[in-house]
Amino acid sequence: MKTMAVTDFKAHVLKVLGKVAKTREPVVGTKRGTPLAEIVPFAGKRTAPG
Repeated sequence: MKTMAVTDFKAHVLKVLGKVAKTREPVVGTKRGTPLAEIVPFAGKRTAPG
């Protein structure tokens, strides 16, 4: 599982979310080395917008 500082996540949020969706690999956001949140791929049924 990849980790990244929340400042880096904030700066690259769309790229990170796209990679999580594509690779299905979670990312843990950290602040000063302490885990804060886990970004995981959506596991439910995807629906078309609209």
